[in-house]
Amino acid sequence: MTTARLMPATALGPAQLEAIGDVPMTLHAELGRHTIALRNLLELKVGDVLTLPKAMGENIDLYMGDVLIGSAEVLVMDGVMGIQIADLCDAPDGQLGEEI
Repeated sequence: MTTARLMPATALGPAQLEAIGDVPMTLHAELGRHTIALRNLLELKVGDVLTLPKAMGENIDLYMGDVLIGSAEVLVMDGVMGIQIADLCDAPDGQLGEEI
């Protein structure tokens, strides 16, 4: 896993932002990971529960590809799940920027 060093988006010039501003990026919000033996995986049934390492109310990790960019709180609004950004890695003024 790589951690991002972030800089303000304003550090990019208008031409640079115009050139890359519409590039689609996939943000991953990770609740946790669970390691399981293949034999146990093959025995899983509907209704089985797997525990995750995060406690209820603990922030989840946010990734852009394999790069950790911050954390967020999980919210439920009108029956729909969402996330609220809690922290961005080394981000002045809460802005995303470049990976080191």
